Amino acid sequence: VTQGIAERLNIPLDLADDIKKSYATVVDADHGRDEELLIKKDGQYLPIKKRLILDAVDPEVGMFLGAVKTAVQGAGFFGQLNEGVVMAGGGALLPGLPERVEAHLNLPVKIGWLGLAARRMPNAAKYAAALGLAQGAVPFQTGGAARPEGAPNRAAPIVNRIKELYQEYF
Repeated sequence: VTQGIAERLNIPLDLADDIKKSYATVVDADHGRDEELLIKKDGQYLPIKKRLILDAVDPEVGMFLGAVKTAVQGAGFFGQLNEGVVMAGGGALLPGLPERVEAHLNLPVKIGWLGLAARRMPNAAKYAAALGLAQGAVPFQTGGAARPEGAPNRAAPIVNRIKELYQEYF
């Protein structure tokens, strides 16, 4: 989505990311599309129609929805997802995206929840994938069945470093 906004508005990626976080939505309604926004670029404020931002977001979301549906159907899980889909990561925070995914897949959609970490971390969904990977590595560290007895624990230093970084920043 950030790349699409940057290309459509001919702006740097960091500015496109700020615009995405502040103004991008995935709502089908025309409400607010003609609104004019003032975006600071190179020390000046430029008027940009919200329609341009939404028009940049829409094709990216369409490609995402198609890729998700293709991946789920291709993996043979589509008929087994009666509980729905859990969205995690920064994209899950894009207003209207969970509803569009739900409508496109015809499955319930929930936003991933991180439990205790979420209370201390703003926008915790952005870090869900990394935290999930770190938590998934815990059985290796604690000697779970996934690691043969006596085998070296190569994941432990990585897991410990991720925990240290998490504790340092959050």
